[in-house]
Amino acid sequence: EFVSQPRIISTQEKGTFAWYIFDQRQQQKQQQQHQRYTSHRKKCHSLANTAEKKTMVDTSNGNIKQASPDLSAPLSGGPKKFQARQYPTILVLSVVVLSFFTFVHMLSQGLSSSGSSEGGNSSTSVGSGLKGTAVSPTTILLKTEHGDLRIKLRQDLAPESVNYVQQIVKGGKCERCNFYRSEKDLLLQGVMADHSVTHNKALGKCPIPPDEYKPAVPCPAHDKSCGCHGPMMKRGMVGWAGGGGGPDFFIVTFKNPVDFWDHWHTVWGELDEESIEIVERIHTLPTHKAGMIMLDEKIQFTPEFV
Repeated sequence: EFVSQPRIISTQEKGTFAWYIFDQRQQQKQQQQHQRYTSHRKKCHSLANTAEKKTMVDTSNGNIKQASPDLSAPLSGGPKKFQARQYPTILVLSVVVLSFFTFVHMLSQGLSSSGSSEGGNSSTSVGSGLKGTAVSPTTILLKTEHGDLRIKLRQDLAPESVNYVQQIVKGGKCERCNFYRSEKDLLLQGVMADHSVTHNKALGKCPIPPDEYKPAVPCPAHDKSCGCHGPMMKRGMVGWAGGGGGPDFFIVTFKNPVDFWDHWHTVWGELDEESIEIVERIHTLPTHKAGMIMLDEKIQFTPEFV
């Protein structure tokens, strides 16, 4: 009407036209909301129908059996809620399993620490040369072609010297391990050294209090500052030669305590009687004099733990 008959529009007509336009727009909004609501209800009915189709009825006993969810389906609607319900269960199981393994680990650590502490009460620590050894070896063998010499290590008399010997044996090889001097009814002397082990310099313990020790004989020419470094040596004892800390050592075969050596030598081992008999047989081998009585041929030996 307004278009077909152009004319000046009154104020009242302008208001009527504006209200008409507003009413049309409101009707359009209501129609759009109704369409969205209708579309949403159709989707809900579609999902409900799909769920009913997946429900199977066992006609043999009348029980209703729900079909297994399709894991390949998109995560929407019912399947999405199904997976969400599983997350708390999985989380609880994970926490339980983790707690169990943590408990087992702590229990094993406790047992191992208690075992090591018990072992420490019954054995003496070897030192840095024997890391990882639970129990300190207390006996070694010097294996020769004439027989094996069994030496009991005297940790109580010279712990540093015993540690040095154990490091040599643990190395599995010995570059300089041989006997070269043999004086019947006195001693069998040799050397035990390897470049991979630092030479020992520590001397042994004096069994006599310092204020009570009085040298029985003057110090020898090769060791003018001699002192008390161990017990008075007797048959079968093993100690460092020359009043030092090695690597040359000797085995005493003298019948009586060697009082003319006083307490000068560091003692770190002792032979059993059977091994002393082997040393006595070695004394019968050919020798020559070169200041001291030397073996014509050196006797090589291999040190091993018993």
